[in-house]
Amino acid sequence: MLVTLSDEQMSAGPGALPALQEQRADALVLAGPDISPTFILAAANLGLPTLLVDNSLKRTPLPSVQADNEGGCRTATAHLIKVHNHTSIVLLVGPRGWQSCEERAAGYYAAMQEAALEPCVVEVEDTTLETGLRAVKRALQETPHISALVASNDAMAIGAMRAARQVGRSIPSDLAVTGFDNISWAAYSEPPLTTIRIPTVEVGRLTARLLLDRMGGDLTATHRTIVATELVIRKSCGCE
Repeated sequence: MLVTLSDEQMSAGPGALPALQEQRADALVLAGPDISPTFILAAANLGLPTLLVDNSLKRTPLPSVQADNEGGCRTATAHLIKVHNHTSIVLLVGPRGWQSCEERAAGYYAAMQEAALEPCVVEVEDTTLETGLRAVKRALQETPHISALVASNDAMAIGAMRAARQVGRSIPSDLAVTGFDNISWAAYSEPPLTTIRIPTVEVGRLTARLLLDRMGGDLTATHRTIVATELVIRKSCGCE
């Protein structure tokens, strides 16, 4: 069973979900960085085997499956530094408290520190095309010298490229851009977006297997599975 949570349902708590009220669920998978710790804890306390995808709790470990967010963003940032010789790279990142955003930011910081470069971070309230567009317009006004941008997801990266073109910047000659997630329309953006691919089929397979283990009592409460990511090179970073 797949359930999409509204803000109202998140506020009401998992006990308000019809499938749980009617005892039609044998286990629970909570997927996404925007599910609050309060909701996750309440769900875990219902007594159902619970597994997290693209999320985790810092103080109350639960079994989880996550992409290598830190390693992926470190790879994308290092590519801009080592292959394209960029020294002024801005990170466009989503809200604090979203673990995937925090991990991707950590990867950016690690790559910048390794190259002895000064980090420049723009934090936004949501990870959409529109927030990426607005944030990059502001960033280009405040720090016009930046030559490359790492976005913590593809939607913001595509918004960033639109913003750059609107203020007369060419991609990638004036601003190189990378994203994260390799969503379906990343390959069809203009120019095609260099990004980090998350192997979603592998994530789904591992989630199902670990959930069955959890239901059988074979998975420890702190089990955490990290899935490797891959840099997908297209034209937005400056590669041909």
